[in-house]
Amino acid sequence: MAAKVLVVEGEKLVRRFLDRALTRAGYDVQATSSPEEAIKICRALSIDLVLADAGWEKPNGHDLARWVAVERPNTRVLLMAAWESKCEQCPYAPMCGLIQKPFHKGQVLASVADALEGKRIAEDM
Repeated sequence: MAAKVLVVEGEKLVRRFLDRALTRAGYDVQATSSPEEAIKICRALSIDLVLADAGWEKPNGHDLARWVAVERPNTRVLLMAAWESKCEQCPYAPMCGLIQKPFHKGQVLASVADALEGKRIAEDM
């Protein structure tokens, strides 16, 4: 059975790119543009990995990662950040991975595969 990945990205083109790349790689992908909708999806479905933009106003990707860590502790989280993500201030940082934007398809696919295998993903910011 394919791993279920939830993509949470506000930029439509990036969201569509990630959805297509992950679907073609064999993942069962859900995609949304907001953390609030992501929480609804996580409540309704069994998601293996959340791939979310760290940005936005409140709630943001960090808030979503905290919710997932508490409410869905078996779900992995990868945050994507184009600037300083402040992960070091997050008590749940050890449970998350971080992908620096801009990224390429191979980088995302490798990070998703590693996260699903339980490997820690942290790229230098």
